[in-house]
Amino acid sequence: MKSERIFYPIEITRRELEGVFLVAAKLASIGHKVFLGPKYELDYCLKRYKPNIYIGTRADETNYGLLKTLRKSGCKVVIVDTEGGIMLEDQYKTRHYAPGLTQADLFFAWGEKGASIIRDMDVISPEQIKVSGAPWFDINEVKPLYQDLVRKLKEEFPRSYILFNSRLSLPNHKSKIISDNYRAQAPEEFDYYAKQYYNLNDTIKRLAADFPDETFVIRAHPSEDPSHYYDFFKGLSNVVINDSYSARAWALASKVVLHNSCTTGLEAAMMGVPVIAYQEVKDDQYDKLLPNIASMNAFTYEQLVQKVSYYIQHPAEPYTLNRDQIAAIKEFFFNVDTSGSDIIVKHVSELNSGEFMYKMDPEYKKTKFKMDIIYKYPFLINFLPSELKKNVRVGKKYFMGKFQSLELDQLLALRQRLKEANPNIGKFTIQKCPDLKQAYKFEAE
Repeated sequence: MKSERIFYPIEITRRELEGVFLVAAKLASIGHKVFLGPKYELDYCLKRYKPNIYIGTRADETNYGLLKTLRKSGCKVVIVDTEGGIMLEDQYKTRHYAPGLTQADLFFAWGEKGASIIRDMDVISPEQIKVSGAPWFDINEVKPLYQDLVRKLKEEFPRSYILFNSRLSLPNHKSKIISDNYRAQAPEEFDYYAKQYYNLNDTIKRLAADFPDETFVIRAHPSEDPSHYYDFFKGLSNVVINDSYSARAWALASKVVLHNSCTTGLEAAMMGVPVIAYQEVKDDQYDKLLPNIASMNAFTYEQLVQKVSYYIQHPAEPYTLNRDQIAAIKEFFFNVDTSGSDIIVKHVSELNSGEFMYKMDPEYKKTKFKMDIIYKYPFLINFLPSELKKNVRVGKKYFMGKFQSLELDQLLALRQRLKEANPNIGKFTIQKCPDLKQAYKFEAE
């Protein structure tokens, strides 16, 4: 087997880290060199590091120039989707639009539903489309990686808490420009999500009053502006707003998870954590059905109180998916009872890459120029016109804020947890890339 230089960038640390780490560890342990780091850094050092294989998260329009540059340079392009399990068909086609998909050598779908959408687009061959599941849903392998975080949360909240995980970033986005554009392009959808957003906030405030001895933790979506939550719940001592750490760790340390159409609800259910989908505001046209199918459902406040009360009184009782729920999940998530990371590693290792010869696409050149200003030479932003300067700073804060800093000790701790849980994984080293701020190289010992 040829040793490849593989880039696997991370866009949102809290969502992707453990799954990306699992794949990177397995690839490194069989002889590949894997570079893990923020997307905004790895995407723009291609000439220096010359990757043979690039594992990306989406083939959308914003990544089109990058994907063309990779293919022109002789790099194999692999797409491992990060959100495909619960997306509606139109959203899925936007995330992986046809021109972008033409640049992919392999596409890994979460389940047969996603794979069938890509096949029907008829832009890459069926042989290039693999059904794997998402690596962060390899629950038995990934769950031990949260052990340190779960212990930390249990120490911080000795009586545990009720977790509300939000996914409603569009009516409450960190970037007002994105929210305004979304409202203009899809006003009915925006109004529905805004209605759902305020309903869920009102419900949490009501629960906090009805259960004054319980702690409620609100974990905003990474793209949300948390300031609304601080203002809305100001003065409520039993409501905590905290979007640090992984949602899976928060779920594992909780008594029960509340949500509506959120992937975390599905993840909690698969990990055996009690989970309730509160759907007083409901519309099948816009709701993500799968997380709600995997959950207990409450359609009125009275039903919600009844279910929450039960799990407050029975905090150690696990949640078990029934046969129908498992069958529904498997249509979207292939790796309910198999390893998605093993499937990805197998097919990536079979790619026959060539020598990387850097050939820059014009669209990528423009984007790289902008990113060099934002990331390498931020003082140049001061020379931009005032409105453009403001927009660039907002964009920088949003995109760079998705990635939380990684420390070597943190990655070494994950490696130790992985070895304890899966002794069959071979030995590998993790080293900081000396000329990059946040990137690390995984390599077999």
